[in-house]
Amino acid sequence: MKVWITSRLACTPLCAFTLLSLVLIAIMVITSGYTQSRFFEDALIDREAEIVKQTVIALAQHELRAEDFYNYADTSSQLHFEQGFSALKKVPGVVRLKLYNSDNVIVWSDAKGLAGKFLPKTDEHLARVWAGIPSGVFDPAKRLSHSQDPLPNIPLVEFYVPITAKDVAGGEIKAVVAVYRSAKGLTDTLRRGLLLLWLALIIGGSLLFFALFHLFRSIYNRKREVEKQFDRLSTEHERAEDAVIKAKAKFNTLFDSIADAILIVGMNGRFIHVNSAACTHLGYSYEEMLQMSPADIDTPEYAAKVPERIKTILEQGKLVFETTQVRKDGVPVPVELNARVIEYDGKPAIMSVARDITERKRMENALHLAKETAELALAEQRQLVAMISHEYRSPLAVIDSATQLLSIKLSAESDMAPVIARIRRGVFRLTSFLDNCLVEGRMDSDVLALHSSAIDLYALAESAIENARHISESHRFIVELDPALPLFEGDRQLMGIMLLNLLGNAIKYSPPGSEVRLRIRHTGQACSFEVIDQGCGISADELPFIFKKYMRGRSVTSIPGAGLGLSLVAKIVTLHGGHVEIKSREGEGTHVTVTIPLNFATDREK
Repeated sequence: MKVWITSRLACTPLCAFTLLSLVLIAIMVITSGYTQSRFFEDALIDREAEIVKQTVIALAQHELRAEDFYNYADTSSQLHFEQGFSALKKVPGVVRLKLYNSDNVIVWSDAKGLAGKFLPKTDEHLARVWAGIPSGVFDPAKRLSHSQDPLPNIPLVEFYVPITAKDVAGGEIKAVVAVYRSAKGLTDTLRRGLLLLWLALIIGGSLLFFALFHLFRSIYNRKREVEKQFDRLSTEHERAEDAVIKAKAKFNTLFDSIADAILIVGMNGRFIHVNSAACTHLGYSYEEMLQMSPADIDTPEYAAKVPERIKTILEQGKLVFETTQVRKDGVPVPVELNARVIEYDGKPAIMSVARDITERKRMENALHLAKETAELALAEQRQLVAMISHEYRSPLAVIDSATQLLSIKLSAESDMAPVIARIRRGVFRLTSFLDNCLVEGRMDSDVLALHSSAIDLYALAESAIENARHISESHRFIVELDPALPLFEGDRQLMGIMLLNLLGNAIKYSPPGSEVRLRIRHTGQACSFEVIDQGCGISADELPFIFKKYMRGRSVTSIPGAGLGLSLVAKIVTLHGGHVEIKSREGEGTHVTVTIPLNFATDREK
C-alpha cells in the first residue's frame, strides 16, 4: 500500500514540481555559490594587489635607480635594492620578494641565491606578470620554478607590480616586482565569507523554494478547485439543460392539453406559438397559424382595434376583453381574451387565453330577455298593488269614518267600544301596510324622489306617537326630546313612515303593558332617532340579516307580519344619508338608533 501511495504521489504535478524545483534551485545555488566564491576570492586578491601596488610604486619612485639594473650583480646595487625594498619585508605575511628586469631575469631577491637567475615561466604566466595580474592562491610545490626557488610549502599569493625607472640619458628601465604573501589570512577571510555566502544562498534558495512551492501549491489547489467547480458547473449545466428540455416537453404537453385556445404573439405582431385547442377552435393548422396575426382571425370591426389593444396590453401588462374571431370556414365565434405580457424564449411576447363565450352570450341574451320580462311583470305587479291600494283605501276610509261616528254616538261604557277600537286598529294597520307596499314599490322601481322640507321634530314625534296609539292602547309610550331641537330638512312623509315602522315593530314584538320609548336628540350636525322596547329581542346570528326584505326572525313567526318594516326603514335612512344601528339581546329588548345629518337636504341640492 505504501509503495502504491508513493507511486501515486510521484505522478502528481505538485510532486513533479517539487522535485524539479529542488533540482533547479540546487543547481542555481551551486552555480551562484561557485561564481560568487570566485568573485569574492578575486575581489579580495584584487584589494590586496592594490595595496601592494601602491606600496611598491611609492618605494620605487624614491629608491630605484636605473644604473642598478645595468650593474645588478655589483654589491652596491644589491645593497641599494636591499635597502629600497626592506620595507616590503616588514609587511605581514610576505615570504619572498623578487625584482625582474625587462629580460625576465631576477636582478634582486631577498633569497640571495636567486639574483641573476632566469626562472622558467610559461608565456601565459609572463603575460600575467607584466600585466600586473595576481596569480591567485597556489601551491608552490606545483610550480616549475620551485626546484630553483624553494618557497615555503604553504598556500601563497603572488602579486606583480610593473614599475619604470629613468636613466641619466632620459631612457626608461622597465621592471616587475614580485611579492609572495602567505594566503592563510586570505583563505580564512575567504572561508568565512564563503560560509556566509553559501549560508545566504542556501537560505535564499530554501525561501525561494518554499515561496515557489507555496505559490505553485496555491495555484495547483486553485486549479484543482476550479476544475472541480467547472466539473460541477458542467454537471449542473447538463442537469439544467436536461431540466429545460424536460420542462419544455412538460410545458408543451400541458400547453396542448389545455381546453382553452392559447395564442402567443411576438413583438412582430404574428403568432409565434399556439396550442392544439387554438388550431381546433379556428380550423387552421399549426403552420398556417404561425403565418397569421390577431387581425387575420378577427372580424373587420374588431381587427381595427387590435393595434390599440396591443398598445394597452404593453402599457398595463394585461387586459381582458371580448372580441369575435372568424373560423377558417367563415363562422364567427365570440370569445373572451385574457391577455398579458410574458417572456417567451428570452423575449417579450403577449399570451392570450381565448375562451369560447357562445353559450355565455346565449345565456346573457336569455337573462336579458328574462330580466325584461320580469321587470315588465314587476311593473304590472306594482300597478296592481297601487290599484289595489287605491281601491282598498276608499272602503277603508269609509269603515274608519263609520267607526268614528259609532264611537261618538255610543257612550264610552258601551260594550261595543272595544269592538269599534279593534276595527279602527285593524283599518290603521291595513292602511299602514298599504302605504309601506306603495313606498317599497316606488323605491324598488327607482322612481321615488325625496320631497325635502323643514320638519318640526316635536310635531313629527307627536304624530308618530298618536299613530302608534292607534296600533296599541295597552303599551306605555315615553317620549324624550331635546329641549332645543332644530328644524330638520327631510321628507316628512318618509320620516313619518320610518318612525311608525320602528314604533310598530316595538309594539308588535313586546308584551302588552310594556314600555316603548322614543328619543330624539340633537348631536352636533346630526339628529338621532332612538326607539327602545322591552320585547323578545333578536338573536345574534339573525342581526346581520334583519334589514333584508321579507326577513323575519325564528322566534316571531307566530306574530303576523310581512317582513317589510326594517327593510323600508333602512332604505329611507339611506335616502336621507344616514345610518341605522341596532343593539339587541334575546329576552332583553331592542334598541334601534337612526342617525341622519341635519344638512343632508342642503348638500343634495348643491
